[in-house]
Amino acid sequence: MQSLLNVQGKTKDNLKSRLDLPDICSQRKLHVMPNRKAPTPQFRLDEASKEAFLEWIMMDVKFPDGYASNLRNYVKMGEVKFQ
Repeated sequence: MQSLLNVQGKTKDNLKSRLDLPDICSQRKLHVMPNRKAPTPQFRLDEASKEAFLEWIMMDVKFPDGYASNLRNYVKMGEVKFQ
């Protein structure tokens, strides 16, 4: 979830992990560029998509009583976070 929402300090998608990619992954579009910058991955959500995802969790995701906690309690729309 942290990589998807790009939570600072929590995501595992960083330069160090990207430097290992050429050894284990053939998708060149994810590899680090010569200027040591990593391209934005396709799976990372932009701000509008994050808000839509969190809105969906708050309004539409429901579980039977006692099956799972109420996920809307973990959504912080002001910070665009899922805690």
